[in-house]
Amino acid sequence: MIRPEEYLRKGHLYLETQGGRQELFELYLEALKKGIEKENPREFMWAIKNLEDLLTGNSILFVDTSIPNLATLRRLKPQIKKDALHFLMEHLDLLEKALVISSKASHKLDAFFVLLRFLPQALSLSSTPRPGALVDLALLTFYHLKGLEEIDGTEKEKESLALLLLKGLCRYDWSSLGKHFILDPKLQEKMETLLPQYRPYAEYIELLKHYTQRALSISSGDPLGPSLLAPLGLTEELALMFFMKWEGLAKTLEKEKDNILAVLRRRMKELLPETAPEELLAPIEAHLDSLIENMKAQTSKPFSSLSASTLLSSE
Repeated sequence: MIRPEEYLRKGHLYLETQGGRQELFELYLEALKKGIEKENPREFMWAIKNLEDLLTGNSILFVDTSIPNLATLRRLKPQIKKDALHFLMEHLDLLEKALVISSKASHKLDAFFVLLRFLPQALSLSSTPRPGALVDLALLTFYHLKGLEEIDGTEKEKESLALLLLKGLCRYDWSSLGKHFILDPKLQEKMETLLPQYRPYAEYIELLKHYTQRALSISSGDPLGPSLLAPLGLTEELALMFFMKWEGLAKTLEKEKDNILAVLRRRMKELLPETAPEELLAPIEAHLDSLIENMKAQTSKPFSSLSASTLLSSE
């Protein structure tokens, strides 16, 4: 496997081939495992930052004119990103653990950016449903919003992290639920200004449609059902719009509510074992109850710029 010092000198050459990229990702993986085992973010933050650069296409390796294979790397950018997405999909659990053990706002910012920005794209590559990853990201977002003041860092670093998390609430349609975890009124106001600008990702909507449709088609009592429905239960606009497409959704959500909450409770214990589950689950249960009642009453809120025609046009 490539050594760290060799990565610094020849990383551009490794990116040029599939085998070379695999060696780079193995180096990232080793750094993540080592840092998590030692509970030392310094061991892995460089790997998360490099992964972010490959996903965004902002790596210095794509712009440095002194690199001899610059044209080749630019041509390979889409494939490099796809490989990076596969790495993210395969090692989501490590990114989540890295995020939790990081105490600094600047470290959490990089890890959250990778997850919030690219998780739907990564999950779209999976051959099997991965709804738990969306649940995990929601729980981590709510947890960190609730405890912003306890995170290490300068005020500017904390503000940057808070802004990213607020954008995440908008992108994943968690704003209605997320407001219960925002303690600063100024952040509440800021989220309202962000909502029209940061609409849910298309890949995310497609994932939820797929998970919901599958949940409604499987046999009653199948344990996969509540897991598939759990991400939708955290939303509002999307859940209500899905109700316009699938009238049985309200009845199914009501029937599976306790099982959905059990799914969330299990994820809480796994992700945040030192946190009392009810700190996050009590607002979630109230939100789910309200959502079901809205559906049963056939009421909904305006959907602003979210396109119902786009959302509901295809299976």
